[in-house]
Amino acid sequence: MPRPISALHSVFGWCALVTCQVHSVIRRLLVIAVVLMFAASCSQKARIDYRLGPGAGQSDRDAVVDKLLSHYRQWRGVPYKNGGVSRAGIDCSAFVVLAFRQNFGIELPRTTDELAVVGSPVVHGAIRPGDLLLFKTSWFTRHVGISVDQDRFIHASSSQGVVLSALDEPYWHQRLWQVRRVLSQ
Repeated sequence: MPRPISALHSVFGWCALVTCQVHSVIRRLLVIAVVLMFAASCSQKARIDYRLGPGAGQSDRDAVVDKLLSHYRQWRGVPYKNGGVSRAGIDCSAFVVLAFRQNFGIELPRTTDELAVVGSPVVHGAIRPGDLLLFKTSWFTRHVGISVDQDRFIHASSSQGVVLSALDEPYWHQRLWQVRRVLSQ
């Protein structure tokens, strides 16, 4: 019959060994997590503030509206095509990127996820012409358009192509996720 002390030693010795192995695995996982978080933060693009210029006023806003409506008229009715960048078909982020490039000489990132971090956030009640309007249209899907004024925006709709829509339409109003200002006005 084994002595009680050696039986306890064998049980607790085994537990101590397992505990050390678990702690070793946890430490390794923590190191990996820290390295991955550091790498992810290094790979994010810097936020850029695009400006019309100091002291931009109402005439500048009117000029922005005129440019956006002109851009819309050139693209109105072009069908939506995921990944498209031409009059044969265009997606929402390409429409936004082209509008800013052609009308304001501003290069914006190509994807909706990247557009969601440019410029500065704006409260929904303070929308100005040229603000980016970002929508959550489903669990994983994002959509982007450009405000023409407080109530309307231009965008490439997946169902209607390039259109001018009202922000107070229930579909868009309920899905407005964030507003980003890239033109300082």
